[in-house]
Amino acid sequence: MKKMHSRHPSRLGFTLVELLVVIAIIGVMVGLLLPAVQAAREAARRMTCSNNLKQIGIAVHNYHDTFRMFPPSSFNANRLAWTVHTLPFIEQQSLFEQFNMNLFYNAGTNNVLGMTRVNTYICPSIKSPVSSIANGGEAINGVGTFTTSYYGVMGPQGINPATTTAYPFTVVGIHGGFALDGFFKQNAQSRFADILDGTSNTFMIGEISWDDRRGVRSRYRTWSRGHQQNEWTAGVKNVAQQINSDFTALFNNMSFGSNHPGGCHFLLADASVNFLSNSTDFGLLLSASSASGGEVQIAR
Repeated sequence: MKKMHSRHPSRLGFTLVELLVVIAIIGVMVGLLLPAVQAAREAARRMTCSNNLKQIGIAVHNYHDTFRMFPPSSFNANRLAWTVHTLPFIEQQSLFEQFNMNLFYNAGTNNVLGMTRVNTYICPSIKSPVSSIANGGEAINGVGTFTTSYYGVMGPQGINPATTTAYPFTVVGIHGGFALDGFFKQNAQSRFADILDGTSNTFMIGEISWDDRRGVRSRYRTWSRGHQQNEWTAGVKNVAQQINSDFTALFNNMSFGSNHPGGCHFLLADASVNFLSNSTDFGLLLSASSASGGEVQIAR
Protein backbone atom coordinates (compact mmCIF):
# COMPACT_ATOMS: atom_id res chain seq x y z
CA MET A 1 0.00 0.00 0.00
CA LYS A 2 1.33 3.38 -1.01
CA LYS A 3 2.01 5.99 1.66
CA MET A 4 0.06 9.20 1.34
CA HIS A 5 2.13 12.37 1.09
CA SER A 6 0.77 15.81 1.98
CA ARG A 7 0.96 18.43 -0.71
CA HIS A 8 1.71 20.96 2.06
CA PRO A 9 4.57 19.70 4.20
CA SER A 10 4.97 21.39 7.67
CA ARG A 11 7.52 24.25 7.84
CA LEU A 12 10.50 23.93 10.14
CA GLY A 13 11.42 27.68 10.50
CA PHE A 14 10.58 31.32 9.81
CA THR A 15 10.76 32.98 6.49
CA LEU A 16 13.07 35.93 5.96
CA VAL A 17 10.10 38.29 5.88
CA GLU A 18 8.83 37.01 9.21
CA LEU A 19 12.27 37.44 10.80
CA LEU A 20 12.49 40.99 9.53
CA VAL A 21 9.05 41.77 10.94
CA VAL A 22 10.02 40.39 14.36
CA ILE A 23 13.27 42.37 14.37
CA ALA A 24 11.38 45.52 13.42
CA ILE A 25 8.87 44.98 16.25
CA ILE A 26 11.70 44.45 18.76
CA GLY A 27 13.38 47.62 17.52
CA VAL A 28 10.20 49.64 18.01
CA MET A 29 9.74 48.23 21.51
CA VAL A 30 13.33 49.09 22.46
CA GLY A 31 12.85 52.59 21.05
CA LEU A 32 9.75 53.03 23.19
CA LEU A 33 11.28 51.60 26.36
CA LEU A 34 14.71 53.25 26.22
CA PRO A 35 13.51 56.78 27.12
CA ALA A 36 11.57 55.35 30.05
CA VAL A 37 14.63 53.47 31.28
CA GLN A 38 16.79 56.56 30.92
CA ALA A 39 14.22 58.65 32.77
CA ALA A 40 14.09 56.10 35.59
CA ARG A 41 17.88 56.12 35.89
CA GLU A 42 17.99 59.92 35.98
CA ALA A 43 15.25 59.95 38.62
CA ALA A 44 17.41 57.63 40.73
CA ARG A 45 20.47 59.85 40.21
CA ARG A 46 18.47 62.94 41.12
CA MET A 47 17.27 61.27 44.31
CA THR A 48 20.84 60.31 45.23
CA CYS A 49 21.95 63.89 44.61
CA SER A 50 19.17 65.19 46.87
CA ASN A 51 20.17 62.68 49.56
CA ASN A 52 23.81 63.86 49.30
CA LEU A 53 22.73 67.41 50.02
CA LYS A 54 20.49 66.28 52.85
CA GLN A 55 23.42 64.48 54.48
CA ILE A 56 25.58 67.57 54.03
CA GLY A 57 22.88 69.71 55.64
CA ILE A 58 22.71 67.42 58.67
CA ALA A 59 26.51 67.44 58.88
CA VAL A 60 26.64 71.26 58.85
CA HIS A 61 24.02 71.35 61.63
CA ASN A 62 26.00 68.83 63.66
CA TYR A 63 29.10 70.98 63.17
CA HIS A 64 27.15 73.92 64.62
CA ASP A 65 26.00 71.78 67.55
CA THR A 66 29.63 70.96 68.30
CA PHE A 67 31.31 74.34 67.73
CA ARG A 68 28.36 76.74 68.13
CA MET A 69 28.98 78.07 64.63
CA PHE A 70 28.81 76.86 61.05
CA PRO A 71 31.94 75.71 59.21
CA PRO A 72 33.91 78.47 57.49
CA SER A 73 33.87 78.88 53.74
CA SER A 74 37.64 78.76 54.27
CA PHE A 75 40.33 80.76 56.07
CA ASN A 76 43.14 82.69 54.45
CA ALA A 77 45.65 80.79 56.59
CA ASN A 78 45.22 77.47 54.76
CA ARG A 79 42.53 78.01 52.07
CA LEU A 80 40.84 74.73 52.99
CA ALA A 81 37.15 74.71 52.07
CA TRP A 82 34.13 74.03 54.24
CA THR A 83 34.08 70.58 52.64
CA VAL A 84 37.21 69.69 54.65
CA HIS A 85 35.90 71.04 57.95
CA THR A 86 32.67 69.06 57.53
CA LEU A 87 34.36 65.69 56.89
CA PRO A 88 34.07 64.34 60.48
CA PHE A 89 30.31 64.78 60.29
CA ILE A 90 29.87 62.71 57.12
CA GLU A 91 31.76 59.73 58.57
CA GLN A 92 35.12 60.82 57.15
CA GLN A 93 37.01 61.47 60.39
CA SER A 94 40.09 59.52 59.30
CA LEU A 95 40.35 61.54 56.07
CA PHE A 96 39.96 64.80 57.99
CA GLU A 97 42.79 63.89 60.37
CA GLN A 98 45.19 63.51 57.43
CA PHE A 99 44.85 67.20 56.48
CA ASN A 100 47.50 69.58 57.75
CA MET A 101 45.71 72.74 58.86
CA ASN A 102 48.95 74.69 58.63
CA LEU A 103 49.31 74.14 54.87
CA PHE A 104 47.37 75.39 51.85
CA TYR A 105 44.88 73.03 50.21
CA ASN A 106 47.35 72.33 47.36
CA ALA A 107 50.52 71.97 49.42
CA GLY A 108 52.23 68.73 50.46
CA THR A 109 49.96 65.89 51.52
CA ASN A 110 46.89 68.18 51.39
CA ASN A 111 47.08 68.22 47.61
CA VAL A 112 47.47 64.44 47.46
CA LEU A 113 44.32 64.06 49.57
CA GLY A 114 42.43 65.69 46.72
CA MET A 115 42.87 62.37 44.91
CA THR A 116 40.46 60.84 47.44
CA ARG A 117 36.94 60.57 46.07
CA VAL A 118 34.26 61.67 48.56
CA ASN A 119 31.02 60.35 47.08
CA THR A 120 28.86 62.55 49.30
CA TYR A 121 30.29 65.57 47.50
CA ILE A 122 29.65 64.27 43.96
CA CYS A 123 26.37 64.36 42.03
CA PRO A 124 25.90 61.04 40.18
CA SER A 125 24.69 62.89 37.07
CA ILE A 126 28.01 64.67 36.63
CA LYS A 127 29.85 63.51 33.52
CA SER A 128 33.31 63.67 35.05
CA PRO A 129 34.04 63.90 38.81
CA VAL A 130 37.69 64.76 38.08
CA SER A 131 38.92 68.37 38.05
CA SER A 132 39.99 69.97 34.80
CA ILE A 133 43.72 69.38 34.36
CA ALA A 134 43.96 72.27 31.90
CA ASN A 135 42.85 74.72 34.57
CA GLY A 136 44.49 73.23 37.54
CA GLY A 137 47.59 73.39 39.58
CA GLU A 138 46.15 70.58 41.67
CA ALA A 139 46.82 67.89 39.05
CA ILE A 140 49.20 65.18 40.22
CA ASN A 141 51.40 63.51 37.60
CA GLY A 142 49.02 64.76 34.92
CA VAL A 143 45.93 63.36 36.66
CA GLY A 144 43.25 65.70 38.00
CA THR A 145 42.03 65.50 41.56
CA PHE A 146 38.41 64.76 42.42
CA THR A 147 36.02 67.68 42.49
CA THR A 148 32.78 68.57 44.27
CA SER A 149 29.32 69.16 42.85
CA TYR A 150 28.16 71.29 45.79
CA TYR A 151 29.17 74.89 46.53
CA GLY A 152 28.30 77.12 49.44
CA VAL A 153 26.15 80.20 48.81
CA MET A 154 28.10 83.36 49.62
CA GLY A 155 25.13 85.63 48.95
CA PRO A 156 23.41 87.66 46.23
CA GLN A 157 24.87 90.16 43.78
CA GLY A 158 22.21 92.56 42.54
CA ILE A 159 19.23 94.58 43.76
CA ASN A 160 17.22 93.55 46.82
CA PRO A 161 13.60 93.27 45.61
CA ALA A 162 12.35 94.19 49.09
CA THR A 163 14.34 97.41 49.52
CA THR A 164 15.29 98.20 45.88
CA THR A 165 18.83 98.87 47.08
CA ALA A 166 21.95 96.91 46.17
CA TYR A 167 22.94 93.97 48.30
CA PRO A 168 26.21 94.46 50.22
CA PHE A 169 29.07 93.41 47.99
CA THR A 170 32.83 93.86 47.87
CA VAL A 171 34.30 94.19 44.39
CA VAL A 172 37.91 93.10 44.61
CA GLY A 173 40.30 91.18 42.41
CA ILE A 174 39.51 90.03 38.91
CA HIS A 175 37.07 87.17 39.54
CA GLY A 176 33.83 88.94 40.44
CA GLY A 177 34.11 90.07 44.05
CA PHE A 178 32.50 88.72 47.21
CA ALA A 179 28.88 88.87 48.36
CA LEU A 180 28.53 89.82 52.03
CA ASP A 181 25.01 88.71 52.97
CA GLY A 182 24.95 84.95 52.49
CA PHE A 183 25.17 81.84 54.61
CA PHE A 184 28.94 81.52 54.00
CA LYS A 185 31.25 84.48 54.48
CA GLN A 186 34.84 84.99 53.43
CA ASN A 187 37.27 84.26 56.26
CA ALA A 188 34.47 84.16 58.86
CA GLN A 189 31.84 81.85 60.35
CA SER A 190 28.10 82.33 60.80
CA ARG A 191 25.67 81.21 63.47
CA PHE A 192 21.97 80.44 63.44
CA ALA A 193 21.39 83.85 64.99
CA ASP A 194 22.90 85.49 61.90
CA ILE A 195 20.22 84.10 59.58
CA LEU A 196 17.65 86.82 60.21
CA ASP A 197 15.50 85.86 57.23
CA GLY A 198 14.94 82.40 58.71
CA THR A 199 16.62 79.08 58.01
CA SER A 200 13.75 77.87 55.82
CA ASN A 201 14.13 80.97 53.61
CA THR A 202 17.91 80.99 53.13
CA PHE A 203 20.12 79.00 50.80
CA MET A 204 23.07 77.20 52.37
CA ILE A 205 24.53 75.21 49.48
CA GLY A 206 23.72 74.84 45.80
CA GLU A 207 24.56 72.41 43.05
CA ILE A 208 27.14 73.17 40.37
CA SER A 209 27.51 69.96 38.40
CA TRP A 210 26.86 71.06 34.82
CA ASP A 211 29.40 70.10 32.18
CA ASP A 212 30.44 71.50 28.81
CA ARG A 213 28.80 74.78 27.89
CA ARG A 214 30.02 76.67 24.83
CA GLY A 215 33.04 74.39 24.89
CA VAL A 216 33.99 75.26 28.46
CA ARG A 217 33.57 73.10 31.54
CA SER A 218 32.33 74.61 34.78
CA ARG A 219 35.97 74.92 35.85
CA TYR A 220 35.88 72.23 38.49
CA ARG A 221 38.76 72.26 40.93
CA THR A 222 39.76 69.98 43.79
CA TRP A 223 36.98 69.45 46.34
CA SER A 224 39.13 70.73 49.24
CA ARG A 225 39.88 74.11 47.63
CA GLY A 226 38.61 77.18 49.47
CA HIS A 227 39.24 80.85 48.67
CA GLN A 228 42.18 83.11 48.15
CA GLN A 229 42.02 86.44 49.93
CA ASN A 230 40.62 89.25 47.75
CA GLU A 231 40.72 87.15 44.59
CA TRP A 232 38.74 83.97 44.00
CA THR A 233 36.30 81.67 45.75
CA ALA A 234 36.29 77.97 44.92
CA GLY A 235 34.20 76.34 47.66
CA VAL A 236 31.48 79.01 47.61
CA LYS A 237 29.89 81.18 44.93
CA ASN A 238 27.91 84.39 44.57
CA VAL A 239 24.37 84.16 43.24
CA ALA A 240 24.74 86.48 40.28
CA GLN A 241 23.14 84.56 37.41
CA GLN A 242 20.03 82.57 36.62
CA ILE A 243 20.18 78.79 37.14
CA ASN A 244 22.15 77.05 34.38
CA SER A 245 23.17 80.35 32.77
CA ASP A 246 25.99 80.37 30.26
CA PHE A 247 29.57 80.23 31.42
CA THR A 248 31.05 83.50 32.64
CA ALA A 249 34.71 84.45 32.94
CA LEU A 250 33.94 85.77 36.45
CA PHE A 251 34.87 82.69 38.43
CA ASN A 252 33.12 83.80 41.64
CA ASN A 253 29.83 84.34 39.78
CA MET A 254 29.59 80.97 38.07
CA SER A 255 25.97 79.90 37.80
CA PHE A 256 24.48 77.19 39.94
CA GLY A 257 23.15 74.40 37.75
CA SER A 258 23.29 70.71 36.94
CA ASN A 259 22.90 67.95 34.38
CA HIS A 260 19.48 67.13 35.83
CA PRO A 261 16.85 68.11 33.26
CA GLY A 262 15.27 71.47 33.97
CA GLY A 263 17.11 72.82 37.01
CA CYS A 264 19.22 71.99 40.05
CA HIS A 265 19.09 71.35 43.80
CA PHE A 266 19.54 73.84 46.61
CA LEU A 267 20.06 73.02 50.27
CA LEU A 268 18.45 75.49 52.65
CA ALA A 269 19.76 76.46 56.07
CA ASP A 270 17.14 74.29 57.78
CA ALA A 271 18.69 71.25 56.01
CA SER A 272 15.77 70.83 53.60
CA VAL A 273 16.44 70.30 49.88
CA ASN A 274 14.53 71.90 47.01
CA PHE A 275 14.81 71.37 43.26
CA LEU A 276 14.48 74.70 41.45
CA SER A 277 13.74 75.05 37.76
CA ASN A 278 15.76 77.04 35.25
CA SER A 279 12.85 79.47 34.97
CA THR A 280 12.80 80.37 38.67
CA ASP A 281 12.40 84.12 39.04
CA PHE A 282 15.83 85.71 39.54
CA GLY A 283 14.47 88.00 42.26
CA LEU A 284 13.47 84.93 44.21
CA LEU A 285 16.96 83.48 43.82
CA LEU A 286 18.48 86.68 45.15
CA SER A 287 16.05 86.74 48.08
CA ALA A 288 16.78 83.16 49.02
CA SER A 289 20.54 83.60 48.78
CA SER A 290 20.63 86.44 51.32
CA ALA A 291 20.65 85.70 55.05
CA SER A 292 19.39 89.04 56.34
CA GLY A 293 17.94 90.98 53.42
CA GLY A 294 14.45 91.26 54.89
CA GLU A 295 12.72 89.74 51.85
CA VAL A 296 9.48 87.85 52.27
CA GLN A 297 9.72 85.78 49.09
CA ILE A 298 11.46 82.43 48.91
CA ALA A 299 12.35 80.28 45.91
CA ARG A 300 10.54 76.94 46.03
